[in-house]
Amino acid sequence: MTTSEALPDMSRALIFEPTTGDWLVAALGGRLGVRKVGTFGKHAGSIVTLIGKTLKKCATLKVAKEQIGDMAFTSNGKILAVASNDQFIYLIHVKGPTKMDKFAKCSGHSSYVTDISISEDNKWMMTNDGAGELLFWNVQTGEREPDADEVKNALWNPNTCPLSWETIGIWGASDDLTDINAIEVCDELDLIVTADDAGTYAVVFFVALGVRCCE
Repeated sequence: MTTSEALPDMSRALIFEPTTGDWLVAALGGRLGVRKVGTFGKHAGSIVTLIGKTLKKCATLKVAKEQIGDMAFTSNGKILAVASNDQFIYLIHVKGPTKMDKFAKCSGHSSYVTDISISEDNKWMMTNDGAGELLFWNVQTGEREPDADEVKNALWNPNTCPLSWETIGIWGASDDLTDINAIEVCDELDLIVTADDAGTYAVVFFVALGVRCCE
């Protein structure tokens, strides 16, 4: 087991660079339930790159104003999408763990952004927020795509957004929208796994229309 240098703030999202897996990104910011509202660390909204084998810090980049809740790479590792509580998604050109530059700020959500998925062809991005919005974007430009027909045939790599066409049945009859915190679709097995506020998980048939395999 490798022990990392201490991060300067708590982290709620981690992701490995997808082409080699040699390094990863940690997103900073957050608060525990016992803290008062608004007591975020000064590093909230930053990302830190780490060497995979040693967990040695490589670089830090300030991305957003508030804590980061999710990240997603394009499959070629050239673009990193970062979702923040400041209601924006930031797109970053990536050339390596020390060479990253923001190039777009995606505006359109009305609440904190919770989840990001990117299509297999690296063209489209799907996002969710705390208000229950499902939005689509051109991940190469950061422009919002208002026509859902343009993305209806997109294959996600993978789909981790609780709010999407293929996950409409993952909530129980008495569930609140925010009760499910994480999902992932496995296309090969035609299944969706979900995790919720109660600390339980469920396996759901894909496409989800409310029939659960097990809990």
